[in-house]
Amino acid sequence: MTEARPRILYGRRRGKKLRSGQEALLDTLLPRLLLAVPPGYATVIWPPSGIALGMLLVGGARLWPGVLLASFLLNAQQSGVFAQPEWLSRGLAAAFGIAIGSTLQALLGRLLISRFIGLPLRFDTVRDILRLLAVGGPLTCIVAASVGVGVLVSLDIVKIADAPRNWLAWWSGDTLGVLLFMPLLLLAPGHRQQFTWRARRIGQLPLAALLLLLLPLGLTFYLWKAATENDFQRGRAKFEGLTVESEKALQNRLASSGNALLGAAGFIQGSNDVSSDEWRTYVETLGVRDNFPGINGIGWIQPVDTAALPGFTAAMRAGGAPRFDIHPASGAGPNYIITYIEPDGTDALAVGVVATPLL
Repeated sequence: MTEARPRILYGRRRGKKLRSGQEALLDTLLPRLLLAVPPGYATVIWPPSGIALGMLLVGGARLWPGVLLASFLLNAQQSGVFAQPEWLSRGLAAAFGIAIGSTLQALLGRLLISRFIGLPLRFDTVRDILRLLAVGGPLTCIVAASVGVGVLVSLDIVKIADAPRNWLAWWSGDTLGVLLFMPLLLLAPGHRQQFTWRARRIGQLPLAALLLLLLPLGLTFYLWKAATENDFQRGRAKFEGLTVESEKALQNRLASSGNALLGAAGFIQGSNDVSSDEWRTYVETLGVRDNFPGINGIGWIQPVDTAALPGFTAAMRAGGAPRFDIHPASGAGPNYIITYIEPDGTDALAVGVVATPLL
């Protein structure tokens, strides 16, 4: 038999109005980002959607640059654009695209309300109020959600499979922002617009009353955010712990399997010739299936020159494998032949196969 060498082992002036609108949005955008859920663009409630629409209703459509700039700056800050050496990035493009969507939504909302309800606002029935909320909220808020999610998908920030879920979160957050904060802004002091209910002027809320409404709402949002963040961090820590444990377990199993193969290599290298019985005894002594989970058996692939194949086949048949045959037909050598696989029956059909070496 040829020398045995293991080859493979298995295994309100215009400027003043603009500044006021921008400041109002900035003041509400930053707390909103604290309510953001991953990936940070869609929230349970989005107050600036109501603030932006309310500002355009009381101050006019000319305040749209404030909406655009405030939305762009805050979304750019949230995506970490200003912390990067290169500002020209996907985050910057996403922030600008989202800002365009938010601005278009506020402008469209004002246009629809002006056309179908009228400005300044005059309410005669509860139905008029419901129409205002329906047009400004669920209907108009389709715009920012569609534009924003479309931008994120096109930039590969959000996977297309996650787009419906993000769109729904975005739309519902904007809608709640309009329903809750647009009425508060319309009733806030500091503007000259007059709204009437059945021909009677609706008075503006005193600042103290407005704060009493906003503070409990803000506290509720803060507590919800704290609870959500706490759950997220605990889940993340648990997941990271599981991944570390799994990685160590996998490394230990691979190291154990590698040791089994190194032992087999040492056994072959230390023998002038290895018979089928000797290989079987060795593998049985290892207790492969009991001591090395995941390994069904250990095989020995032996290199044989083409000229020595007839003699090798005859020796294998005489050594206890009367049906041993080499297949497929061998070409130019050397030929790496699967000689033994133990425990017996693990993959008996593979014995005699000419294997392709791993280079």
